[in-house]
Amino acid sequence: MSLSFELDDEFIQQFVGKQPAWGPIGYVTYKRTYARDLDKIWERHAALGARAGLVSNEEFWLTLVRVVEGTFSILQDHCRTLHIPWDIARAREMAQEMFRLMWDFKFTPPGRGLWTMGSPVVERIGGACLNNCGFLSTENIATDFSAPFCALMDFSMLGVGIGFDVRGAETVTLTYPVIAMNDVHVVEDTREGWIALLRRVLDAYVGRATLPGTVDYSRVREAGAPIKGFGGTASGPGPLMELYEGLRVLLDACVARGGLVTTSVIVDIANMTGKCVVSGNVRRSAEIALASRPTRCSWS
Repeated sequence: MSLSFELDDEFIQQFVGKQPAWGPIGYVTYKRTYARDLDKIWERHAALGARAGLVSNEEFWLTLVRVVEGTFSILQDHCRTLHIPWDIARAREMAQEMFRLMWDFKFTPPGRGLWTMGSPVVERIGGACLNNCGFLSTENIATDFSAPFCALMDFSMLGVGIGFDVRGAETVTLTYPVIAMNDVHVVEDTREGWIALLRRVLDAYVGRATLPGTVDYSRVREAGAPIKGFGGTASGPGPLMELYEGLRVLLDACVARGGLVTTSVIVDIANMTGKCVVSGNVRRSAEIALASRPTRCSWS
């Protein structure tokens, strides 16, 4: 997502240096969670902030400029792609109305939208990071056992709360995995790297992969290191190591009981995956299991 829409400077200047009518803890919460560092936003927005004397991160007026311009840039690009007429005068009028409504707290975007909309994060990883919630089904795990759990981990690492069902229960039978003793699985220091290890261990128990003899976590940044893109600090490799070993114990026990993947096994895999995920230690994710019979759910 590139910026193809801009608010008028004259309009923006009405809000520079001012604050909205915050509640008792509103400003503190905003600065802690939603104000992006100036080096993590588009050059245009960083320049606006610098001209206004900002030195580290956004103030609310600049966040709203980012959110509005990001939203209308997507809308403008959408209209151009589909050859829908684009009325720039009307768009500017609507954009200004959107800004004022947010400034007056008549509405706000979802928290993740306030944090990421109009930032380079959306261009790099797509629109999933803008969503508060999502839903995944396990109905087809007999076809691809690892897919819904890997998707759950992916969305959770972006801060998206995920609901899931247990429709795939009793459609898959696990077996003890083959262990490739000379294979070293190196975990890359990315979301994709963590997900790859989860996919491998789950696929190994349905015969689609092997387990490595050794897992190398040395490339995962240490706990407390900054997460440059999404924000916050890293949790270190500990939670992933716990997930890997915990899944081995869980799935081995399932095989020992005959291998049938029950509702409880599905929920346990999802809960263990959710527990592993710490989205920058700032924006936490939520998880809920939906079933027609009693089960367990957790918040991660």
